[in-house]
Amino acid sequence: LQGDSGGPLLMKSDEGRWFQVGITSFGNNGNLLTQQDISPAEFTGVYTNVKEYCDWIKETTDGEASCEDEIVTLEDFDIDV
Repeated sequence: LQGDSGGPLLMKSDEGRWFQVGITSFGNNGNLLTQQDISPAEFTGVYTNVKEYCDWIKETTDGEASCEDEIVTLEDFDIDV
């Protein structure tokens, strides 16, 4: 959808904690309510892998935000990075 760029891609852990694993770059997410006959391939999206920027995130926020050494990557969602 237009205007989604910069929005989070979140994953919920088995313990119920939420992690941001991606940032929406661009794509066509469409409207599932009005475009039900369109194949999932037409709803592709491109995301930034947040884990690759952990050092920058920690440095920029003076440690206020953290990146845990979880095995959380976009590959967990079968999304090509």
